[in-house]
Amino acid sequence: MEMNDTSSDSQQNKIDKETVSILYRNLPPGLAVAFISAVAIVFVFFGDERDSTKLWWLLALTVSCLQRIVDLLLFRRATRSSSNFNAQKYQRRFSIGCIASAVIWSSYPFLLYQGATVNEQTTSMIVMTGLSGGAATTLAAHKLTSISFIFILMVPYSLILLISSSVHHHGLGVIGLCAALALAVMAKMNTQLLLNSIKLKFANTDLLDKMEEKVEQRSRQIYELSHKDPLTGLLNRAAFLDAFKGISNSPENQHCALLFIDLDGYKLVNDGMGHTAGDQIMKSVAQRITESCAESPLICRWGGDEFLVLHPYVSKTKTLKLANKLIENLSYPYPVTAQSSANIGATIGISIYPEQGLEQEMLIQRADMAMYQQKKTEKGKARFFDDNLQSQLLRELHIRNCMLNAIGSNEFYVLFQPIIDRSNESIAFIEALARWTLDEDPISPAEFIPVAEQHGLIKSLGGQLFEQALTESKAFIEASPATKLCFNVSINQLHDAHFAKLITRSLELTEFPPEKLVLEMTETAMAEDKSIILKQLQQLRSMGVQIAIDDFGTGYSSLAYMQNFEIDLIKLDRSFITQLDNEQTSIIKAVTELSKAFHFDVIAEGIELEEQADSLLALNIQLHQGFLYHKPMTINQIENL
Repeated sequence: MEMNDTSSDSQQNKIDKETVSILYRNLPPGLAVAFISAVAIVFVFFGDERDSTKLWWLLALTVSCLQRIVDLLLFRRATRSSSNFNAQKYQRRFSIGCIASAVIWSSYPFLLYQGATVNEQTTSMIVMTGLSGGAATTLAAHKLTSISFIFILMVPYSLILLISSSVHHHGLGVIGLCAALALAVMAKMNTQLLLNSIKLKFANTDLLDKMEEKVEQRSRQIYELSHKDPLTGLLNRAAFLDAFKGISNSPENQHCALLFIDLDGYKLVNDGMGHTAGDQIMKSVAQRITESCAESPLICRWGGDEFLVLHPYVSKTKTLKLANKLIENLSYPYPVTAQSSANIGATIGISIYPEQGLEQEMLIQRADMAMYQQKKTEKGKARFFDDNLQSQLLRELHIRNCMLNAIGSNEFYVLFQPIIDRSNESIAFIEALARWTLDEDPISPAEFIPVAEQHGLIKSLGGQLFEQALTESKAFIEASPATKLCFNVSINQLHDAHFAKLITRSLELTEFPPEKLVLEMTETAMAEDKSIILKQLQQLRSMGVQIAIDDFGTGYSSLAYMQNFEIDLIKLDRSFITQLDNEQTSIIKAVTELSKAFHFDVIAEGIELEEQADSLLALNIQLHQGFLYHKPMTINQIENL
């Protein structure tokens, strides 16, 4: 109850500050109108024995106006220096100044009634009625002040006219009293309307603040869970790459050795002794690596039974000594039960930064190559990357050269994988997937897409596949009102200043309806130079194209970015689906709440088991994609489903 009272007091304080701010905001035009009206009354009817009285009255009103201007300046200075000003103090000061002005105005008929012409009396009544009408609006933020101002201004003059011997004056008096009453009622209604609006505004603001706080809290939780390996507590791949990038971009530009650790025999132990024992051993492995590499700034579980360690580099001798000590520690037996233990080993590949690669991907690739080559030669040893491993890089160069020819001869093609809406079992989307066969062997997109990005081929390849996807799917999409086409775009494409024009041209060329297109980008794109990307996406969104985040949960999506990019869809990374434990479930629940707050749909990809589908349905995820439903296929096969 005490907390509710505190909250109520805080809410009332906000309302008080808002009403006072409105009063002072309306003060300048109100003062201007009142002063101009006063000058007009005095000098339009100037030229009789009452002139000196009029001038003294105008002087009094001028002093009042100046006092209120000074009060306004003091209020503005107080609000600029601190938002926590005393609202009640300034409310009292404003009301006193306002009532003083009303009293000065109401003194006009007492001082100058005698000797006034009919025109002057009528004009005075009209001016006072006009000022009272204005007060019903400009003073609506404070009911007592607005009604008091109206009555003080109107009633005395009306009573003087009523007790006058002139019948014409009686009519003006009646009109004045009626106007005063009507304006007072209007002022009361305006006050109530304004207060209701202010209360609604702060109620909505509080609601949005609480929602934002809750969403930010869960977003941070998603970020932490997605950047830490849930089993070992070490950094995962995404977090390691982010941190490594920060180190390599630092002014110190540290000299580092990258150790790629691959466990020997772990798979046999995991399969033979069970996953529980395997998880226990994996935790022990992570602990031993951490203890052995106390000076290493970054330690990561790269995936499966692979680990990365970034260690300060002094010399090959010291680095090799560290690697051999690490292998020795990892090769000690791992107690599983009181009666049994497991034996595994480790092989390590090493690359040196920056001599053997400025890009983190290249450095990791070369350490991986060194490890792999050492594993083929003799397990349980460490090896540096050297020139003898260059032959393994020839594969990448071969892929690149073949891609140049393949792009020119249109050897790349697309298959489509349906995305099912489980609420009505219809095909909600079809995702276009790139495929390539080289010398009768299928080349995985995981191999040729990175090569295309690294060697500047992704724009031409992406454009070719995009037009192909539009052309092949157009008839099916137009015949299926509820189905849209999803197409992945690379970060490199998004950074192209002509990207939106290229997409638009392809849409026009194929006559594909833009409102049936969804462009997918990774979370990494949101952390890049968003001004360029945002400009591209805004142009496309204006045409009706929708935007999706692919592999959601492997990067970082802040609330400001999601709002800026106006996301329509997110696709949960398959890593959340393969192991739907309590942690993954909590993340998915948080994502569904985010979807409600930001009005986007959620797609779960990589669904292969009925149990996974059922769990996702229980979490109200209706859009499903995976081999459980359909593998990638041609558009003709989809049409025959």
